[in-house]
Order: sequence, then structure tokens, then C-alpha cells
Amino acid sequence: MIELLVALVLTVAGQANPEPPAPLEAEWYPAYVHHQNNPPETPKHIRLTPQLGRGNGGTEQWRTLVSAYFQPSDVDRALCLMGYESNGNKDAFNPSGARGLMQVLGGWADDYGYTKDQLFDPNINLLIAADLKNRYGWTQWSPYNRGLCR
Repeated sequence: MIELLVALVLTVAGQANPEPPAPLEAEWYPAYVHHQNNPPETPKHIRLTPQLGRGNGGTEQWRTLVSAYFQPSDVDRALCLMGYESNGNKDAFNPSGARGLMQVLGGWADDYGYTKDQLFDPNINLLIAADLKNRYGWTQWSPYNRGLCR
């Protein structure tokens, strides 16, 4: 669903075939440099759970990590969206293929050089989510498009 919305938005904006993502700028992502030098291990067992989508739930535990990837003015909104997307469950899985805290679609993992299962890693999930936000705005997340977390 989100991929369809992205395609529609890009088509309307005249960017039906967007350029591939450029490398991330380390100055915006303090955790990015650390992450590149210390890549996490791929989890051996992934517990897939349904997407909960109930608001802010267990997101506060992620505030420090979210702050490492998002600009200060975006942290509260990212946590709010995370609440609707995964309820703070890093193992959240949606049948559409969205995974992890911010419910990043598997196709984005490929574009950034990660596997779909690596989206369950909070660092990778937030890294990609922050870059998507900076490239395309908050419209990548359906709760925002429904008027939530504004």
C-alpha cells in the first residue's frame, strides 16, 4: 500500500523514476558513522508479530536511539508514528512486508544494501526511516497521511 502511495506521489510530482538514494550524510546521523564501523549481526531468529498500531505504547524506550538518527525537531513525531506502526515492537511484521520499529518496507532494505530481515535491527530500521523522512517527508507513513502525529 505504501509503495503504491509513493509511486503515486512521485508520479504526480513528475518523478516516476526517482534517482537511487545518495549516500547518507554523517553529520545528520551521529549514529550512522558508528553503525558503518560496527555493523550489527543479523539476528538468527526473528519473531514475527502482528502490527499493533495503537499509538505511543512502548516507544519511549527508543527515544535515545531515535534521537541519534532524527533531527531534534523530528524525534517526537518519529516516536508517535512508531507507536502507530509497531507500538515500539522491534520485531513487528506486517503482511505487506513492512518490518521493525518504523515498519520500513523490504524494498527499501534492498535499495540501501541490507536484507529484509535486517530491518528488524532498530539501528538499520531507524537509519533507513530517517533518510526516507529527509528525502520524501513524513508521507511514507500512513498514520501521518491520516492526519495523525502532526
